[in-house]
Amino acid sequence: MRIILGSIAAAVLSAMFSIPAGAAPGAAARLAPDWAAGPSAQRAYSASRIAPAAFRARYGEAWWERRGGPTGDFRRLFGEGAALDPAVEGDDAVAIWAVERFFAENADLLPAGVSPADLSLRATVAWDGKRIVAFDQEVDGVPIEGAVAYAVIVRDRIVLCGVRLYPVRPAETRALVAPEDAERTAAAALSKLRGTPGIASAARHVLVPLVGEDALELRPAFSIALRIEGQGKWTAFVDARDGALLDLRDERVTASGTIQIEHHDRNPDGDLIAGPGAFLDLVANGADVTTDAAGAFTAAGATADVTGRLSGPYVDVQNMAGDDLELAITGLADGATHLWVSDGSALEQAQLDVYVSALAVTERARSLQDDVPWLGETLDVLPNQYTDISGDGVEDVCNAWSDGETINFLIGYDDGGGYGCNNSASVADIVYHEYGHCLHIQNAMMGVGVFDGSASEAFADT
Repeated sequence: MRIILGSIAAAVLSAMFSIPAGAAPGAAARLAPDWAAGPSAQRAYSASRIAPAAFRARYGEAWWERRGGPTGDFRRLFGEGAALDPAVEGDDAVAIWAVERFFAENADLLPAGVSPADLSLRATVAWDGKRIVAFDQEVDGVPIEGAVAYAVIVRDRIVLCGVRLYPVRPAETRALVAPEDAERTAAAALSKLRGTPGIASAARHVLVPLVGEDALELRPAFSIALRIEGQGKWTAFVDARDGALLDLRDERVTASGTIQIEHHDRNPDGDLIAGPGAFLDLVANGADVTTDAAGAFTAAGATADVTGRLSGPYVDVQNMAGDDLELAITGLADGATHLWVSDGSALEQAQLDVYVSALAVTERARSLQDDVPWLGETLDVLPNQYTDISGDGVEDVCNAWSDGETINFLIGYDDGGGYGCNNSASVADIVYHEYGHCLHIQNAMMGVGVFDGSASEAFADT
C-alpha cells in the first residue's frame, strides 16, 4: 500500500525525527515518561561520530552516527548510501522487503533483547522524492509507544536509518483494566482542565516507556485520543494495571506570530518606525488572544487568521471619524511578523500613533503608582474628533483635552495658506500631556481644596 497522506507522513516523520512535547507527567511517585512524551530526547543525541567499523565494512567508509536515548540505544546513521534492488523506487512491497532485510542483516544496531522479528510495519511513505519505511517495536504483539525503526531511501539507496527502540527485559504486557474504564478516566481528566471531550479513537493497548534515574520500565497502558470541538486534540495514557492516569499530552499544533505597529517617531515630522503591537486583544483562529509586551501571541493551528482592533486591557482606541481601524490577517505563517500599517491617511495613522503613545504613558504611570484604582482600568482614547469644544458654534481643530477619565484629540487642519497643524493624536507629547491631566485629576483629593486648572497644566507637562 502506498501511503502519501500528509497526516500519516507527518506522524511517521514526527516519530522518527522528534518527540512531541507533552504535558506534565504523572504523580511524583511514578517514573516520569520523559521519553514517551517530552522534548528531552531530542537534545540528548551525541555529536556526529564515525559509524561502527562493522557497519562501514558492509556499506563503505563514509558513514556517521549519532547516539542517545535513556539507555544510549537510540541511533541515527547517515552516509554515502547502502545499495538496494532498483525496484524499490516504484514498488512498496519491494521497499518493505529490502528494509526488513537491511535490519535483519544489521541486527547489531538493535538494543539488547530486541530482534528483527519484534518489528512490525507501521507505514511506507512517499515524501519529497524520498521513500520512508518505518516499523513499530512490539513486545508480545503490544507496540511500544514512540518506538520506531526506519530507513530513508533515495532512488535505490538507504541514505539514512535510525532506531529509537528500547531494550527488552521480561515484562508484563497484559491489561488488567477494561478499555472502556480507561476511556472514562481519560475523559474525566481532560474535562477538569478544558471541558467535556469526545473520544477521537478507541483505547489502544500499548507499552509506555517510563524512565527514571536508574530504571527503565515498559508499563502496560491504554492510549486514548481525545478531542474537544473547536479546541483540538489530546492523548491520554492510562495505566492498564491500576487505571491511573500516567500522562495527558497536548497534541494541538500552535502557530506563533508577532504584531508590529508602524507609527510616527514622536510626531509626524519624525520617521515612521515599527514598534511592538503590545497588549492587543485579538481573535486568532477563532480564539481570543492577547499579545505580550513584544507583540507576540500563539494560536492553535499551523497558521493564524487574525482579526482585531486597537484595543486591549490597557488602551482602547475609538475612532470618532468613522469605523475603528481593523486588523485582518489571513494565513500568518508560524513565527512570522505582521506590520500593521495605515492606508496613508492622517485619520488612520493617528489611530496607530495614539495607541502606541497612550500605551507607553499608561505603562509609565503604572510603574510609578500602585495606589490609584483608575490605573487598572482600560483607558478610552478618542482620536479624530471635529467638534465645538470652545462653545462658539464652530467646530474646532488643532486641540486636545481630557475629562479626567478619557483623552480626546481633534483632527489636523491646513488652510492652504501656510497655517495648519498636525492631527493631535499623532503627536506623542500631546498624548502624554492629556494623560497627565487624567492622572492629576485621579490623584486629586476632591473635597479638600479646589482643583486648579493652571496647576494641572504644569502637572500634565511633567
